[in-house]
Amino acid sequence: MQFLKKYRLACLIIFFLIIIAGFSWFFNKFFPAQTGEWSEKDKNNFEESVIPNSGWLTSSAPQDSGKFDAFWISLDFPGKQNTCLNIYSKTKILNNSNWKIPITQAPRAYFYPVSGTLFDFFSEMSPAKAEENIRQGKPYYLGHLINNVSREGKNIFFLGENEKFLIPTKAIFSKHFPLNEIPVAKNDGSSLPYANVLINLPEGILLSDGKGVFIMSQGKLFLVRSPEVFESMGYKWEDIKQMDNYEKSFNSYLSGNLIDFDFAHPNGTILKKNTDYFLVWNEKLYQLTSEERQKYFPEQPVMEIAKKDLQADCLTHSESYVITCCVRKVDSRLNPPNYNPFLNTMMWNTNQVIKKGDTTKITWQSRIVINEENGFRRLNSLKNFILYGLGIVK
Repeated sequence: MQFLKKYRLACLIIFFLIIIAGFSWFFNKFFPAQTGEWSEKDKNNFEESVIPNSGWLTSSAPQDSGKFDAFWISLDFPGKQNTCLNIYSKTKILNNSNWKIPITQAPRAYFYPVSGTLFDFFSEMSPAKAEENIRQGKPYYLGHLINNVSREGKNIFFLGENEKFLIPTKAIFSKHFPLNEIPVAKNDGSSLPYANVLINLPEGILLSDGKGVFIMSQGKLFLVRSPEVFESMGYKWEDIKQMDNYEKSFNSYLSGNLIDFDFAHPNGTILKKNTDYFLVWNEKLYQLTSEERQKYFPEQPVMEIAKKDLQADCLTHSESYVITCCVRKVDSRLNPPNYNPFLNTMMWNTNQVIKKGDTTKITWQSRIVINEENGFRRLNSLKNFILYGLGIVK
């Protein structure tokens, strides 16, 4: 009888442990944490398939009138969350310490370095460079090279230095040169040989096939995951251009090309910081005037971007190798519940507690706060997961 009681008690304890473990698993799935890691050992990993969600950038320090290395992380949830960094030092920290470090929160492109004016960009994107990029499948810009466009009969070509590239449709020509007419046909065509690569749609353009909204980036279609992501990027619905049948067949969508809340604005995006305009290209910014924007990018959407200043509390213990910095209730939305402006990147001035050269590793996490808004958002996500997973909604 005593054995039976102990057996039942053991079963009851195991049952409750299973319930607790199951609840803990479900709770962590329902209110998940986004995590990331940077390691000194991985800093030379240049594999293109690896898309970072954190890393180092050299940023200006207004208070020091100089430059410092700051660590950035990218958030992927539009709601309040608690965010922490664990910074690992090469040497032991001798004393207990408490610090406060500044954080700038803004869209990723806000932190790109300004590399010159539009004239500098045009100098870099010469006919020879555009031809090289077309050949290699790299992003290219043609809007300033209308003099290198020629018409031979019904065919329109971009003339490089070594080959001529067919612009396959009038619609694609108009997307590259929205303010220009198609050139008059010449009796004597260019003697350049024909290239076996076609001119595709320009970078940064918004497109729709009637089912979804896409952005052209790196010569590929990227699907915008939801209307909320679209609005968070600062786009307007009237800026979307419809794809014709040729453009749909010529640009197939790959399922992995998805833009979510951790987006970075693609090449060809025009940013507006206060009254200044900038072109985004290869993670650099090129400043342009209002007149230049209207001349070369008249149909390109303009994204107004903003920033927010935060402060993190950092602490460490003596004889420890780790400094922990946290900031509570971070929201990627500047003015919730509005999705735009969306500030999905946090730039941490870790330089104030430890230099980059003295850092071996940084781990970080951003965990969703348990509140009513986040609870309803996660329930809605769970509902959609069940509906789509069971095939009820397609």
